[in-house]
Amino acid sequence: MALLNKCKRIFALLILSNLIMLCSASVAYPGLIDFKQPDGSVVKIKLRGDESLKWAESEDGYTLLYDKVGNLVYAQLDDKGDLVPTDIVATDISKRPIDVQRHLQETPKRLFYSESQRSVVKQLRQARAAQRSEAGPQRAATGTRKALVILVDYPDCAFQKSKADFEKLFNQLNYTEGGRQGSVRDYYRENSFNQLDLTADVVGVYRLSNNRAYYGANTTSGANDIRPREMAEEAMRAANGDVNYANYSLVHIIYAGRGEEAGGGSDCIWAHSWTTNLSLDNMRIGYYSCSSELRAPVDPYDTNTYITHIGVICHEMAHVLGTQDFYDPDGATGGSYDGTGMWDIMADGEWLAGGACPAHFNPYTKIYDFGWAGVTT
Repeated sequence: MALLNKCKRIFALLILSNLIMLCSASVAYPGLIDFKQPDGSVVKIKLRGDESLKWAESEDGYTLLYDKVGNLVYAQLDDKGDLVPTDIVATDISKRPIDVQRHLQETPKRLFYSESQRSVVKQLRQARAAQRSEAGPQRAATGTRKALVILVDYPDCAFQKSKADFEKLFNQLNYTEGGRQGSVRDYYRENSFNQLDLTADVVGVYRLSNNRAYYGANTTSGANDIRPREMAEEAMRAANGDVNYANYSLVHIIYAGRGEEAGGGSDCIWAHSWTTNLSLDNMRIGYYSCSSELRAPVDPYDTNTYITHIGVICHEMAHVLGTQDFYDPDGATGGSYDGTGMWDIMADGEWLAGGACPAHFNPYTKIYDFGWAGVTT
């Protein structure tokens, strides 16, 4: 029996090791979203993918892409078999005009990117993996660690929450404000069996030099944000006069507004972590992570603003600490494989309770990436 249990544990860990993907972005919110189109109309959608390969689906399964002005439109395959946007704006199922209904009768559901499009994404991921290797060792995930959290906004999108709000979200023990079940600090203490005490100094708000779309608009392929690292490096330079980077193990940037991964729209940055060659205070930063200030309201017509939950933050900071995503990031399975799913913060589990109560890290991450646990045989 002991040998059988040992084999089971080893088999499970081997499965998890094969799920590791060289990607560093939050997976899209997995539930239905009431997405507000630029004209103010609302359509129910499901976002798919991550920062490097993104698309959406209508409530009944038709593939959607962004057009040049930020509308979600129905997708089709061109003569080369590539997935491209049409000029037909997605609407609520009950409000589809007759001509759109006829078009969709001839359009297969769940169209996906071609092999050539996916190969470009795969090459990008390989390049980013090489950059991570060049950036040097990642941050230790045990002991007392200090993160620097930089708040930034844009000329056309002002920050709405306070510095004190984020100090509580990151640092307060037994944090329950707004129905939450812990702060960032609480989350890492629980997962690490009290071996990692991660606190944060929060600085800002600093105003970036360009509007939100300059950094967050999608590339011409629609698969990536255009200048997200430029945003992060500008934020780090802006804070340089107020901090000493040598005092920090991690840098996390909170940018104003919502994130694209939760329905913020095509001009918003998708939460991610990445490398940087930036050196400040005689220290090479190496890595950063970032996420949005706000989360989406349940009611699309609700004009109130709600501070982000911790799920995406903890997911992205974990990349800087040294773990990877555990889902299909490059579309090898048609985007249908969710890896460790809701059981793991490094997959859909970052979104449990909307991100207020994310899942734990999977056993492989706790044992082999962070050294918080061992295997007993």
